[in-house]
Amino acid sequence: MDLTLVKYNTKHLTKKEKTDFSRDMFGFEDKSNNGQYIYKRKGSLTDFIHDKVGKSVFLIQTKHEKKVIKEMYKYKIPLTLIKLILKKN
Repeated sequence: MDLTLVKYNTKHLTKKEKTDFSRDMFGFEDKSNNGQYIYKRKGSLTDFIHDKVGKSVFLIQTKHEKKVIKEMYKYKIPLTLIKLILKKN
């Protein structure tokens, strides 16, 4: 399986823009009626993310790379992509 490590930077965004970006890309939990009901809202990258490695780093399958770049471009987020090749012995 080929994976791509995606590293991004949101320093140039305001707090509101960072929150909007995070919710739009990764989803969030919506709580209603004083926390009695919890709804998980999906983000646009929720289905593509293989694993979240750190605060601003996550893994995706290489075949989803173009979709992720397209979504991140909406917010003009600078990206660093590192391709990982995993081999089984």
